[in-house]
Amino acid sequence: MALILLKYFQMAVTVRKFQFKVLLSFCIEMSYAFEYDRYKSIAMKNELQVSGMSCGGCELLVKEALEEQVGVTQAEASYLKGVVDVDYDPELISMATIRAVIEQQGFRVQD
Repeated sequence: MALILLKYFQMAVTVRKFQFKVLLSFCIEMSYAFEYDRYKSIAMKNELQVSGMSCGGCELLVKEALEEQVGVTQAEASYLKGVVDVDYDPELISMATIRAVIEQQGFRVQD
């Protein structure tokens, strides 16, 4: 992908300034789309019932702890609903590890 971007970048240098901005913008968007497709195919979503969260600080604590883990792409917590939504790559992190991270923060994951 980097070689394709480099090729477009080199071609863009030879054209006028306006065209260069448009082409560079296209290359950046194409790169993001490639990364999104790569992760979209392997990412999984899971909703966990979590008890013990009582405020927005609890939500933030769980969210940050999960997003620090390799393999977790996104985490959202809701103390009102008592749920944590996790997007993760099962090849990099297991559900048992995700549960353990939440429990290390002082909350209980229900089965």
